[in-house]
Amino acid sequence: MKPILFNTPMVQAVRSNLKTETRRLIVLPEGMSGHPVGEANNPNNPLGFMYPGGIKRPRYLPGDILYVRETWQYAYELDENEQIIEGTGRYLYAADNPEPCDMWIMEDGTYRDVMPWRPSIHMPKEAAREFLLVTETTVERLHDITIEGIRNEGIQLSPREEICRCTWETPGCRQEPCGNRDAYLPSMYISKFVTLWDSTIKDDRYLLDSWQGNPWVWVYKFERCEKPKKVI
Repeated sequence: MKPILFNTPMVQAVRSNLKTETRRLIVLPEGMSGHPVGEANNPNNPLGFMYPGGIKRPRYLPGDILYVRETWQYAYELDENEQIIEGTGRYLYAADNPEPCDMWIMEDGTYRDVMPWRPSIHMPKEAAREFLLVTETTVERLHDITIEGIRNEGIQLSPREEICRCTWETPGCRQEPCGNRDAYLPSMYISKFVTLWDSTIKDDRYLLDSWQGNPWVWVYKFERCEKPKKVI
């Protein structure tokens, strides 16, 4: 079983069954490109991405079970003397929007007014509550994503955004449905995905790995599954 990291909004999308795929960068040296080769789960011709420096393989393949690492904390209840009550420890998750603790005792004994969240990268396996079964692994350029793919990434439009707001709106227009809606909605989805994607890119790789750079990516499709009986 392998870990996969999601930020809090994406964990919420997974838990709501809105996110069923994710794209991860194929990091290449600057100035290099390449092409996909092989097929997932084909031992005679395994999936990979070949470039002048060698070949890269996907981290996840169909059949793999992943455990989601998310922003977390482990908290105890305190008694009237501000002492930990043994047996009350439990994991808390930012994606649940829990009520913040009004006091927090650090490991060194110092106090804080609010609970500090721990980053997902440090979440232990035993804290995992979401498990994903990989169903498909492919390779594509980022710009190849479809509107369906964007929706499957967990991107949604609000009811307000679903209403057409044409910059060329004709005074008195009452056309329903809006004649420009089919052109308007895709641009809204793409804009939201670009904002999400670019927010994850490091500054020193921005021109290479942002939406503008149109990088190669692994596409992992998955479905939620039960926790394996034995978590290794």
